[in-house]
Amino acid sequence: SSRRELERRGEIQYERGNLFARIWAQGFQRLDEIRIDEYERLPEFEVTWRRRLVGPVEFSVASTWADFDRDTEGLNGLAAVTGSRLHVEPRLEVPFSWPFGFLSFGGGYRHTSYDLEQDTKAAGSQLVNDDPERGIALAHVDGGLFFERELNWFNTPLIQTLEPRVYFLWQDFEDQSGLPSFDSSTLTFNYSQLFRDNRFSGIDRISDTRQVSAGVTSRFLSASDGREYFRFSVGEIFYLLDRRVTLNDRTSPNERQSTSAYAAEMSASIAKNWSLYGNLVWDPNDNEVDEGGGGLQFRRDNRRIVNIGFRQNRDSSDVEQTDFSMYWPLSDSLAILGRWNYDLQSGRTIEGFGGIEYEDCCLQVRLMARRFLDSRTDNFAEVEADDGIFVQIVFKGLAGFGTKVESVLERGIRGYRSPVQSDYF
Repeated sequence: SSRRELERRGEIQYERGNLFARIWAQGFQRLDEIRIDEYERLPEFEVTWRRRLVGPVEFSVASTWADFDRDTEGLNGLAAVTGSRLHVEPRLEVPFSWPFGFLSFGGGYRHTSYDLEQDTKAAGSQLVNDDPERGIALAHVDGGLFFERELNWFNTPLIQTLEPRVYFLWQDFEDQSGLPSFDSSTLTFNYSQLFRDNRFSGIDRISDTRQVSAGVTSRFLSASDGREYFRFSVGEIFYLLDRRVTLNDRTSPNERQSTSAYAAEMSASIAKNWSLYGNLVWDPNDNEVDEGGGGLQFRRDNRRIVNIGFRQNRDSSDVEQTDFSMYWPLSDSLAILGRWNYDLQSGRTIEGFGGIEYEDCCLQVRLMARRFLDSRTDNFAEVEADDGIFVQIVFKGLAGFGTKVESVLERGIRGYRSPVQSDYF
């Protein structure tokens, strides 16, 4: 994917003891010609309080209130809806942990209420309900075990672990087809999705389910310092009932299956500063790979990184891409950086950028040229390329401007991390 909008955001947080609170606002400016603006939060308030009651029993309550707005000209139906949303979620958790494993029981109630408005000129029809409410109960049981054994591999003492995990989730059903979708979307399926309590992002869609997730992880660790040489995880979800809640009131074939795809991921440290990574999603119902990818990375530190990778996704679109990126010093003051993300299906470069960085005791300057494609459907054959020139200047000890460059580097160069704030302020 590539960025389709520029974000502006501000927030203030407060945390003390068992209380966490924040207020934040978020807006977007579209960069493509598809003039469907994202919803803006103007603003959102969030308060979370948690406390241990008796023994291991923990109680928490989280609440958020947000106001969403956007330009609804030319839109219709729920897409032309704006308004506010209040969400309150109390939970009880009873966690246990031992050296050989863990077991956790939990449950809660998710209540959401809306105060909606609709532009009748844009929508052409009135809302059936301008103050809908939704209440969903949930319960889960999560448990895992830790096994380990000693190994000796080429005279290197190792510890191999075997970590099975089972997660049961029950979440009630309520019809949500009349609710807007301010901030919800479908999440990409991977191993971490096995143990989430919602298959959608955001709050506007909360999945109904009776499911059992099973997964296992194995690691090879250094017996002397605990360094991880290899990690492999695999698992799937078993659905006891069909899922009825969908994002756009359309049920996909995957949502009617009794089992999910198998999700696997791995990482390996093959030599000093060298590592391999990969992921695979295989659907036994269709007997095909929905997604797969992997890569090789050399990373000595934050200024010496080289990546080469490959990604394939045939679940919702036909994606087959290669990716090369690097960040490397030429001297104490000069460094080069770049990325080449190429789509084999369309024969075009999805994103390419290259630049140079100068840095001394007081000043850091980056100059970068970037060319990229932007498509909502991952069909890049007919998309016109966008070009940009980016400049970032940081006066060390004061402040900087041009942080867009940092976001491009963090997203485009795997393993790159922005310098800590103390380096700049």
